[in-house]
Order: sequence, then C-alpha cells, then structure tokens
Amino acid sequence: MIETIIIRPAVRNRLREGPLGSAREGVAQALHDQGYLPATLRVYLRTGVQLGEWVAQHRLPIAEISNATVAQYLQYCGRLPSGRLPKAALGFPRLLSLLREQGVIGPEPAPAQTECDRWLER
Repeated sequence: MIETIIIRPAVRNRLREGPLGSAREGVAQALHDQGYLPATLRVYLRTGVQLGEWVAQHRLPIAEISNATVAQYLQYCGRLPSGRLPKAALGFPRLLSLLREQGVIGPEPAPAQTECDRWLER
C-alpha cells in the first residue's frame, strides 16, 4: 500500500525507520478503506513521522503516549498566524484515533470523575 502512495524511496525509508514505522501500513490501509485520497494519506503519514521523531527526541516510549504527551506535542507544533495548526499537526486527531484502534498507543483514559458525577450516580 505504501509503495503506491509514496513513490520516493527516501521517503518510504523515513516512514519505515521511525518509531511509528510498524503502524504505517495499518494506518494507510485503514484510511484507504475509508475512502481517503492518496494526498490525504501522505499528509497523515507525514504527521505520524513527525510525531514519531518528536517522541524519539524526548525518549518517550510509543506505547505510553498519553493525552498529556499529545498536548505537549501540539504545543510544540504551535499555531500559524492564521490560528490554524501547522502541517506537522494536520490530521492529528484522526491519526491518533487510528493508532489507538490498532493498539500502537494506549487507549484514551476515562475523564476523572467529579463530585457532581459521583452524586449523579447515587
């Protein structure tokens, strides 16, 4: 699947060698099955590579990516003057959910229960 989307061998190697390299085929196939265009697949894969490089720089295990890690990464990415996310974060929510579905990273933790939630459960 990757070979049909990514033509340049150097880019394929970068995808393969990164910390999220093992998930690349599954992510690409899932997005393709959902009808995403090849250009969008490339954006999502590039986002995964950049996330993987950032995680590796910070010496974080992939399996331990949490909501706090995601918030740190998005803060690192910053915002463009227009307020939009930069290319390094495009498609990030969908990519994150695919990585969770495939078991590459842990599930999203349940929100902490508030006093009001406990009262409502009575």
